[in-house]
Amino acid sequence: MILGCSSQPKVLVAPTTAQPEVILVSEGESSQPSYSAYGNKLIFISRHRPGHQQAQVYERDLSSGRERRLTFQNGHLSWPRLHPQDRLMLYSSTTDELKESPPMLQEPGKGGKFPFPYSEPNELYLHNLDTLEMTRLTRRPGFDG
Repeated sequence: MILGCSSQPKVLVAPTTAQPEVILVSEGESSQPSYSAYGNKLIFISRHRPGHQQAQVYERDLSSGRERRLTFQNGHLSWPRLHPQDRLMLYSSTTDELKESPPMLQEPGKGGKFPFPYSEPNELYLHNLDTLEMTRLTRRPGFDG
């Protein structure tokens, strides 16, 4: 199964050669999909949902069709990837950086020369999918993605 985007932004679909496209996610704006090592799960970023506006990471079990929200953060999330054993996830987030260095306290017009999201202060996190415990892996100024 190859993952692609339909002509409608905001929808993740799975086109196959034997069957027509199948809509996997139709709620919110979804992006940055990644399969598990066995191809039975999909994790992705979704934002602008009825329960939240910020980007959050979701997991979709492709055999059962069940969806589960994995993160509950107020920062920007990017590039989620599952560990080959499917119980750990690595991603980049601004969650703690927003608390430690709020954008309101920064001098206006002092942004970097890089485009979004590379101009944001991202850190890398390891996330246990069983306990939902987060471990911050990096701790330095600037972008870690």
